Amino acid sequence: MARRMDRRRFLASTAAAGGTVLISACGGGSSSGGGGGTGVSRPAIGKEPGKLSVYEWQGYEAAGTKAQTYMKVPGKSYVDQFGASTINYTAFQSDDAAVAKVQAGAQYDLAHPCISYVKDWVQAGLVQPFDTSLLTNIGELDPEVLKAGQVDGKQYWIPWDSGYSSIMYRTDKIAPEDATSWNLFWNPKYAGKISMWDGFTTPFVIAGLVNGVSNPYDMSDDEIEAAKQKLIEQKQVNKFYWKLEYDDMQPAFKSGDIWVTYAWPNDYNDMLAAGLKTGWLTPTEGQLAWYCGFIMLKSSQNYYHCHKYVDSFIGHDACVDLFNAFVYASANTTVKKSDLQIQGSRYPKAYALPAAANALRIGDPNRLAAPVHLEQFIPQRAAYQAAWEEVKAS
Repeated sequence: MARRMDRRRFLASTAAAGGTVLISACGGGSSSGGGGGTGVSRPAIGKEPGKLSVYEWQGYEAAGTKAQTYMKVPGKSYVDQFGASTINYTAFQSDDAAVAKVQAGAQYDLAHPCISYVKDWVQAGLVQPFDTSLLTNIGELDPEVLKAGQVDGKQYWIPWDSGYSSIMYRTDKIAPEDATSWNLFWNPKYAGKISMWDGFTTPFVIAGLVNGVSNPYDMSDDEIEAAKQKLIEQKQVNKFYWKLEYDDMQPAFKSGDIWVTYAWPNDYNDMLAAGLKTGWLTPTEGQLAWYCGFIMLKSSQNYYHCHKYVDSFIGHDACVDLFNAFVYASANTTVKKSDLQIQGSRYPKAYALPAAANALRIGDPNRLAAPVHLEQFIPQRAAYQAAWEEVKAS
């Protein structure tokens, strides 16, 4: 997405009682350009291989994890229709790493990138468009967010989940006066107890915010160099760069090896559920915000299976479950605040949701008062990535 999303529209969802859990984004108009199937001869779904390979963020993936168990809407989920054994998941480290891996030859049917990377995938020639007429729940999605997934009138990306990114920290270890800014990542008082995400461009966005640049998603060469130096400085207090949240970051946070880390709302909810004294920082410079969704890889031979899988996640019931399982908003405009209720034993960690939702200001009409930096396409992404490698090598 080439231009900045409108912050007011993005935050206006989940705002008032009875309001949607949607976080709206940029663009305008309605979904168009089913594409993909028109004029193309394809085998029927029963003739497709049917074994889906999905490149997915860790935690959504794998047989038995939250996306396929908590979000198993009876009779509607892909698992109900085709079985969990028909899906093979590969964990997603970051959007930057995902594009590079597929460019290098890795093959999947579906991937789950975020909104600012749609153009990267399309320009690299790695994806094929969806036929929106095959998605029965497409009409429930916000047309403006859907529009952001279009290139040349074709729908290459289907939005699903949305939320914030910020610093998660131990409230019993970090002084309250130190937990106010992204600068906490640089605080020498907590050297060796800090873990930055190995997120390629994301650490540069954070460093840009700390350096006070006007747009951390479109920095000049000089601003990129300054951010690199800032991150080299941060490395001196950083214990390790985490890659996978459930393999690296969460275990270290739970054990006390780290007290400060980059995180997402589901991590915060998980730490509260684990009984840890955990805070979610609202930085003075502003939180980061994002939308993620589904793309279909050009190499996929499971065209119709891909559509069935995506459709099972974007419907109303699945998007209600999305909040209850992950404390995430969605692009589904039919989900109301009144729908977000704890649903008993389906959510064994759900008792932590109220505290997490309050700290994340879900349902708070004053969410607009906080500065938020909405993820957007980075024209100099290659320069950010190269500079990040220099940071790690320093």
